[in-house]
Amino acid sequence: MQRILLGLFVAALIRYYVATRHYKTRRRRLISAQGERVLLVGCSSGIGRELALQYASRGASLILIARRKKLLESLQKECENAGAIRVALLAGDITDSKFIIPQEEKEHGLDTVIYCAGAISVRHFMDACGYQIQKLDDGTIQVVEEGHEETMDGNVDEAMERITQVNFFGSVRLVRQVIPCLLTSSKAPNLILVSSLAGKIGAPTRALYAASKHALHGFFDSLRMELATYGMHIGVVCPGTVDTDLRKSAVDGHLGCGPITGSVNGKLSPTAVATRIIEASDYQEREVLMPRIGYLAVALRMITPSLIDWAASKKYQQ
Repeated sequence: MQRILLGLFVAALIRYYVATRHYKTRRRRLISAQGERVLLVGCSSGIGRELALQYASRGASLILIARRKKLLESLQKECENAGAIRVALLAGDITDSKFIIPQEEKEHGLDTVIYCAGAISVRHFMDACGYQIQKLDDGTIQVVEEGHEETMDGNVDEAMERITQVNFFGSVRLVRQVIPCLLTSSKAPNLILVSSLAGKIGAPTRALYAASKHALHGFFDSLRMELATYGMHIGVVCPGTVDTDLRKSAVDGHLGCGPITGSVNGKLSPTAVATRIIEASDYQEREVLMPRIGYLAVALRMITPSLIDWAASKKYQQ
């Protein structure tokens, strides 16, 4: 049975590879990289910033959305110098229900929308809740409530709310505004979500993060089917650990008392991830995992989930 599953997985990969090459030819035949109308959300730093610069170097027309206005203005100048034919800025918080993309910007039309805003968690969930769990020498379990006000459940609720707003609800609010414009103004409408391997496989210290990313996958897998008839492409890119400053603003970083552990080695560069995201957009790929070993991990998880649990635990206890 295991051999059959692996065989089916390999066959699916080959078919997927061939199909994506066909889609690349088709989309580039319809839309040129020069003048492609691209909207990026969460682009003041990290992956989003690299995406803006790479699209600018291709001569794209850009709309950049992020909270930090000064960083956006600096990025605007860099994009203009890199070759963007137009760079519009919208400083604001996409998680705010009152945030609206102006109609005059939509009138320029859209071909590609990429949501790369994100928030992360870095603590074990029970630690963030204010509990220390220990296994004693005699095998009994001891649970100690630290009693510090800053680790009480109220603040954990705030952390859950924030990470869900950024990673899930923000993306839903965005597509509600941009999909009508994409469908009516582009010959090959394209929506890309930057998720994470945590959206496919959970990991220690990533409980809140993985929950928000799994929600994103469920929503956009369903939305893809709803809009397929109208030529709307929806792709999800799932990188592993990326070398950015995202951990410094973790929603639960100030909670708990235990040490913050996590992956140290094998981080992906924002530049490499941005390059792969653009390729996934050009190819109209449905789902991309980075690095490629992620595909093997997902396949093995169906066959031997305990092995993947062990590997994830080891990776995040470094």
